[in-house]
Amino acid sequence: MHFYLLVLLICATPEILIIDSPIDDGVITAMLAMAVALAARTIRPGQADHFIALARPVVVVATIPAVWIFVQILPLDIAGISNPIWDSATVAIGHPVRGRISIDPGLTLLSFVRYFTMIALIFLSMIVSLDRQRAEWVLFALTTATALTALLLIGDDSAGVSFLFGTEHTAPGIGALDTAALGLILSSASALRIFERYETQRIKGSFSVTTLAIALTFCIFAFAACAFAILLHATGYLIFAAGLGLATLAVVVLIRRLGLGPWGCSAIGSVAIVIAISVVALQPAARLTTLTLPLAPQISDAPPSVAERILAASPWTGTGAGTFATLMPIYLDADEVVVEYSPPNVATKIAVEAGRPAVWIVLLIAIAAAAALFRGALRRGRDSYYSAAGAGCIVTLVLLAFTDLGMLQRSTSIVASAVLGLAFGQRLSRTFE
Repeated sequence: MHFYLLVLLICATPEILIIDSPIDDGVITAMLAMAVALAARTIRPGQADHFIALARPVVVVATIPAVWIFVQILPLDIAGISNPIWDSATVAIGHPVRGRISIDPGLTLLSFVRYFTMIALIFLSMIVSLDRQRAEWVLFALTTATALTALLLIGDDSAGVSFLFGTEHTAPGIGALDTAALGLILSSASALRIFERYETQRIKGSFSVTTLAIALTFCIFAFAACAFAILLHATGYLIFAAGLGLATLAVVVLIRRLGLGPWGCSAIGSVAIVIAISVVALQPAARLTTLTLPLAPQISDAPPSVAERILAASPWTGTGAGTFATLMPIYLDADEVVVEYSPPNVATKIAVEAGRPAVWIVLLIAIAAAAALFRGALRRGRDSYYSAAGAGCIVTLVLLAFTDLGMLQRSTSIVASAVLGLAFGQRLSRTFE
């Protein structure tokens, strides 16, 4: 039953993108709670041991942000830890207020729940993906969902409705574009899965050329839909992020097919680093300032934006998860008009709400996760495309985190969490345990 709930949730992401209702949080959380409970009850002993081995490092890493968000809610009367806003509140109210890091504990608690919801989805996807056949269905569902999201983008643009890119709320459209970028990697991984099945089963006659043609046609259609949707609203960094994610998947295939050793892997890695540095170095300085906003203080002759003013005034401990929109009215100038109360990208949101050090910590965690999946893909005897696709998606998501807010959309975060669970669930074969 938990398997069907997971597939249903993944396939419902295009509808979630359209509806975009606060009620979705409660429904999704309830579905995942029931699915995780069913999965824990029905998992077999052998699978449980394998899952524990796979989940142990994920649990350790996932605990770090959870602990910090929880600390932000706690009443801390330690000088330099609680937010200075509580001192102002004490003066205004006339009696002491127990200070916290978060300026709005209610919003931070809500973010805490949302974070655990996505972590639960990762673990649910990991449990389901322990079974090889179910892992194939999860990959198929993810490919289908991203392709449908891309078709929504294409239809929205063709009809001239601009529903996803409304003047007052562009977040759904940006989230759909990020999902389409992940769809390029997932459809490619699906094609690799089909080709590998054909290679291993054609001798037995259980995988015909007709089946191969039909399956590959679906993958090509999904890839084309995602590529066309991205081109309709193309930006250089979106294409670069999607391309680098695809390149990560391609490198795994190249290393495995050519049987390259450590020196060959090092050469490919060096070339990739040189290309990435060259692309970044050729970008305009103003664009680089936007991308690196959370990582280093900027010096510019232009008036600082609202996000820059908020970031400059934010303490190293952050202002509390989910509180950026609360800060916007405080830092607006009298003549400024802001349509969306949101930061320019995910990295800036993390820097303001959790503190600048959190950006570096999250970045290091993402790099470690991508490296672990990349290594797992090279170690697998077969089914390497799951871990390779996961590594590619992490690369794309990290780059997009410095560009937009797409991954904070419910539909995009569901797809990303399911991909990570699938990748880590298939990172090691049962023979390694």
